[in-house]
Amino acid sequence: MEPVIRAADMLSFDLSAIRQSDAPGATNPSPNGFNGEEACQAMMYAGLNDRLSSVGIYEFDAAADRNDQTAHLVAQMIWYFIEGVNNRKNDFPSANHAAYITYRVASDHLGKEIVFLKHKTSGRWWMEMPVSTKSNRMSHYNFLPCSLHDYQQACNNEMPDRFWQALQKL
Repeated sequence: MEPVIRAADMLSFDLSAIRQSDAPGATNPSPNGFNGEEACQAMMYAGLNDRLSSVGIYEFDAAADRNDQTAHLVAQMIWYFIEGVNNRKNDFPSANHAAYITYRVASDHLGKEIVFLKHKTSGRWWMEMPVSTKSNRMSHYNFLPCSLHDYQQACNNEMPDRFWQALQKL
């Protein structure tokens, strides 16, 4: 979940995605979903995202909230988001790769290598996307957040799903 949230420009969190036992005050509660800890962890990841410009928590129904349990969870989620903001790494790759270890993995699927970057301090991973500055208006986002698992997949000559999905969008 962390690499996906790290790539987001905005985050909309619907409380109905949290199971009813943890958030009874959701508009459309379900017996299944994230637990409260996972919701707080997602908000921490959102706070750590250097590029995030907007975050919202939606679908709160105060009338259905037993003992203010959902309100307390929302307060904790906000606290974790703020904690994430206070601990931002500012490690989004730029032209200067001195703060990163570069890994190059040959890919039979692409016929060329996939470049991975790992930040020396934060330990977070990125994949370099093969975009052209002339043909793609979003070329300044040519680094895709990823995980160690994506790197390991590439090392096993498997195309990482995140890389493949992003390549299809380009």
